[in-house]
Amino acid sequence: MPHDGVLEHNFTLQERFNDARENKSDFCAAWLDVSNAFGSLPHCAIQNALQAARVGDALCSLAADMYSGCTTRILSNDSCTNPIPILSGVKQGCPLSGILFNLAIDPALRRLQANSTQHTVLAFADDLALLANSPQELQTNLDCIYSDLARIRLRLNPSKSVALHIGGSVPVGARETSFSIGGTLLTVLTEFDRHRFLGKPVGFSILPDYSSLETMVVNCNKLIESGLAPWQTMEALKKFYFASLQFSMRTAQFGKSDWNEVDRQIRPGIKNTLSLPENAANEFLYGSRSLGCCGMTIAAEEYDLNIMDTAFKLDFA
Repeated sequence: MPHDGVLEHNFTLQERFNDARENKSDFCAAWLDVSNAFGSLPHCAIQNALQAARVGDALCSLAADMYSGCTTRILSNDSCTNPIPILSGVKQGCPLSGILFNLAIDPALRRLQANSTQHTVLAFADDLALLANSPQELQTNLDCIYSDLARIRLRLNPSKSVALHIGGSVPVGARETSFSIGGTLLTVLTEFDRHRFLGKPVGFSILPDYSSLETMVVNCNKLIESGLAPWQTMEALKKFYFASLQFSMRTAQFGKSDWNEVDRQIRPGIKNTLSLPENAANEFLYGSRSLGCCGMTIAAEEYDLNIMDTAFKLDFA
C-alpha cells in the first residue's frame, strides 16, 4: 500500500524516541484506550460531524437514513422482545463506519495538533497516542482529549492506558512521572517495560520478545507436521507462513541474525518434508525453481527486502 498508517505511525514514534536520545531532551507519550469506542459513538454525533465536515447533503442524508430509527430485538424460543432503539454505535462491517468514526473524533485531534510543527497525536481508528516534549504538555493534552471525547460520549479507560516519560538529563532514561486521566493515575512505563502500539512493542530500552520468535518456529514446525502432502506443505510455507512474518520484519522487531536463526531451526523440517538427508545442500532448498530447485523463501533475506521496501514507502508516502 502506498500509505500504510501503521508503519508511518510507528516510524514517527521511533523518530521521536531517537531524537530524545540524541538531543538529551525530554519526551513523553501516552497510549490511550477508548472504552467500546465504536459501540459508544452516539448517532447524533455522527450527524454533527458530517455537517461540520461539510460533506454535502447527499452523504448526510445517506447517514441519516442508515442510523435513524434503528432498532433490534432479542429472540427466544417462542417469543421476542419489543423493538429496542439503537441510539449509538457505528455498524459493524460497514465500509463507511471507519470514516464516520474518524470524522467524529477529528475535531478533538485537530485541537491537539493545533499549529505544532511536530506530531502531538497519532491516531489509527481508536488507537490513540499523545506525544509531548514535557510532562506538563502531556498532562495538558490528556485533560484536553479527555474532555473533548467526553463531549461525544466517548470514555477513556485509564486502567488500560499507559504513559512514558523519557528524561533528557543524565542519566537519560525512563522517569516515574505521574500522569492522570479524569483524576485516575495511568500506569507509567519504566525501563525495559513494554506496551504494544499498532502491533509493535514500544518503550524505553525494551528487549526483543524472543518468545514470539520461538512461536514462529513452533508454528512452522506444526505446519510441517500437519500431515499435508509434501507439495502442499511447501506451498503453504511460501504463501501463508512467510507472509505471516512480514509485519515483524517491516517493523524491525528482530535483527537479521535472529531471522538467520529462524532459517536454521526450520530448515531440518523442510528437508524432512522433501525426504532429503540433513546434509543435503541448502542451495537445493533456496535456489530458483527455474533451475530445478525448490525456491523456498529465506527469512533473513526476506527481512532485508521488507526493510528496504518499508523505507521506500516511508520516503515517498
